[in-house]
Amino acid sequence: MSVAASGAATPATPYTVVVAFNNTLPAQEAVLHAAELCLRLNANYRLLIVYVVALNPRQTLPGIDRLERAFNVEIEASSEEDIQQCRMFLRNKLFKKVSYEFYAVEGEGETGPVFDKYIRDKHPDTNLFVIGTTNKGHGLRR
Repeated sequence: MSVAASGAATPATPYTVVVAFNNTLPAQEAVLHAAELCLRLNANYRLLIVYVVALNPRQTLPGIDRLERAFNVEIEASSEEDIQQCRMFLRNKLFKKVSYEFYAVEGEGETGPVFDKYIRDKHPDTNLFVIGTTNKGHGLRR
């Protein structure tokens, strides 16, 4: 599990914790760890749990583009089921224990850059990232 902190929250703004989440054991452990951290803060916090759907980029060649769009339909369909399983996990493990916000974000390309762009654009005030890992060096590329 990786934890990276930046900046400090002021009394007027909550301490914002972001977790990259999918339906894997390391990500589930990261969510539970982030929730525990938020509870221990004993301060105003905001726990953001982000699921990223990384689609294949559009192609300029017509045949290839049709193929990529077909793959994207499959990716979206499987991610819908995965997102529902993630929501169920969150309800079962965090309900009434900690407040959180769940976001499913869709973008084209690798998961890491899509996640990074979303956080920079929508939550630039983030103080802490918690990311589950298998320690295999792949990080958010999945």
